[in-house]
Amino acid sequence: MESVKKVLHFIITIGNAMGKSLVDGKLGSTDLVNFLPVVMEAPGAFSGLQNFGSDLKSITPEQRLELVQYVKDNFSIPEANIEAVIERALSAGVEIVAIIEAFKAPIVSA
Repeated sequence: MESVKKVLHFIITIGNAMGKSLVDGKLGSTDLVNFLPVVMEAPGAFSGLQNFGSDLKSITPEQRLELVQYVKDNFSIPEANIEAVIERALSAGVEIVAIIEAFKAPIVSA
């Protein structure tokens, strides 16, 4: 469950950074400051990727409610949008993990 929270937090942080950056309708170098939290969270978000898929598949309804509360506590998202944001963020997380796995170098034993 911890890996799910970390990836969820990371993906929502990316969305938040993009949202802030595009308020004026364009993305520029002055918006880089909005992405500092994304960069700072990346190592933690990616540290448990090997558990993400299995953790995500085994989420219970109680843990699902815990994710909703987690998002409420950590982000300013209208309550009516929270569940949709969680679904989209977790779907994005699945795709990001798949891309990362595709680029991992195979382990060659000696």
